[in-house]
Amino acid sequence: MVSPGKVDVNIERNVNDTSSKQMSDSAIIAQSDSVSAEILKLDKDFSSIKEYDSIQQRLPTEKRDGYIVQKLQRQYLILKEKYPSRKNMMNKVFEVFTHQFPKMLFVSLPLFSFILFLLYARNRSYYYVDHVVFTLHFYSTVFILIFLAICLNIFLDWSEVYLIQSAEGKNYLNGAIGSEYLSLVAGYYWYRSLRNFYGQSRRKTIVKFGLQLFINMFLFSLLFLLFFLFSFMII
Repeated sequence: MVSPGKVDVNIERNVNDTSSKQMSDSAIIAQSDSVSAEILKLDKDFSSIKEYDSIQQRLPTEKRDGYIVQKLQRQYLILKEKYPSRKNMMNKVFEVFTHQFPKMLFVSLPLFSFILFLLYARNRSYYYVDHVVFTLHFYSTVFILIFLAICLNIFLDWSEVYLIQSAEGKNYLNGAIGSEYLSLVAGYYWYRSLRNFYGQSRRKTIVKFGLQLFINMFLFSLLFLLFFLFSFMII
């Protein structure tokens, strides 16, 4: 549902001007450094793991980095040697994360069902497995909507009715039927399915839909962060 974001640095370049090209290259490097530091929260620059360990040993115990920060910093230095370009490093992290995304959805399924279980706990006629079945149907419907949107965008792009313009490669979730339209359709289906399945009034369904939406945004943000860090550690 969410198209992968990429950092685009728009800088005017003059091919015949050597100094302009050097300024552009330095700007790109600075931009990629700031992006990696912001995402990974590793603002300290070390030349090697040996230097990092040496500095850590000289610091008092209470001022040393924690266990998790040390693991991330060590992995960052390993990747720094493997991928000298920060931009290539981040692209590789996002590439690995893309392959981990289905696992994140699989982990989110029981959490999504548990939220439904809590919201409808007063209704004793539903067991946890009933909420799991509802979640499976909802997830399946969302995937079907994505599949249909991709097929339609491919057809429209092929027939040149709606051309997808992208320098980074065509993303068929950003065509005539974009991800924002899919989100609206999926959100409306989510609300209607809650009301039809659980049979509560419109007001109660809207309140519980809003609560579930808010909680799921928090949980998915947390899962996104955990799986991103996991992808960073397994490269």
